[in-house]
Parts: sequence; structure tokens; C-alpha cells
Amino acid sequence: MSPEQPEISDLIVDFDAESLARLPVNQGAVVERFLQMGNRRAARIVAEMPATDGYLDTLSVDRLLVRVNREMQRLAEEFHHGRRLQELLLPIIQVLRKRGFDAPIRVDRLCSGAPDWSRAQSL
Repeated sequence: MSPEQPEISDLIVDFDAESLARLPVNQGAVVERFLQMGNRRAARIVAEMPATDGYLDTLSVDRLLVRVNREMQRLAEEFHHGRRLQELLLPIIQVLRKRGFDAPIRVDRLCSGAPDWSRAQSL
């Protein structure tokens, strides 16, 4: 995001520019910054994060960042699932069509447990 509208992850970690040593992050200052930007949701999330003496707990911050990164990776893979399925099924469907099978072909992608029916020709 832009410096004018940072994400939570932009503000909950800080490092010394020269040594790259981890610096403590004042929880109240981060909450206040989000409130000034009108981002109440981000302010609430940061306010609920573990802190000691007003500073965010670095271990909790690191765990949160890893958890968020893993979820982002999972979502990225999920978005590629349809393309991978298409690459797998399209050659099979093309062979069926060449051999004269012209009835509709339905594919159950089993996304989130509920069938998602679509015509294979539209893959």
C-alpha cells in the first residue's frame, strides 16, 4: 500500500536503518495512526495484539506475520486451482470431442465441499 495508507504489517514491525536491528513498536502510536487515517478496523486489530509495557510483543508479531503469509500463499494457490484443472482436463475433453462425444460434459471441481457444475467446453 501507499505510505499514506499503510497496511497493519507495515506498522507493527520496525528496524534500525543502519544496523537492521529490530526496534520496539509502540502499540498506542500504531493504534493512533490508524485512527487518524480513519481505519478503525486496523486500529482495533492492533489494540488487541499482545503487548508488554505498551510495546507490541515481537514473538506474537512474528507469528502473526507468518500466519498471514501462509494464508496469502494458500489463497494464491487456490486461485490457480481452476487453471491447473483446466490444463489437466482440456486435453481429455478434446480427445472425447474428436471421437464424436458431443453431449455436455460436467465437471465437479469439489470446491469448498459444494459441487460447482460447469460445462467443460467453457473451461
